[in-house]
Amino acid sequence: MAQFADEQPSLVRTGLLPDEQSNLDTHAWIAWSDLDSLPDPVEPPQLLALLGALMPDGPWCDRV
Repeated sequence: MAQFADEQPSLVRTGLLPDEQSNLDTHAWIAWSDLDSLPDPVEPPQLLALLGALMPDGPWCDRV
């Protein structure tokens, strides 16, 4: 979960484990409201529930 007032930082693979480095296909900054529009499933599948647990008053609270 991240929120930026300015420009979004570049995504990097720094800090990933070797198997994560080789298995990670793509990564991107996605607005929570756009999760349903992605062509492939999101991991973890229960991401909106996880966001709701981390930040219950977030904008996704009515969708969890």
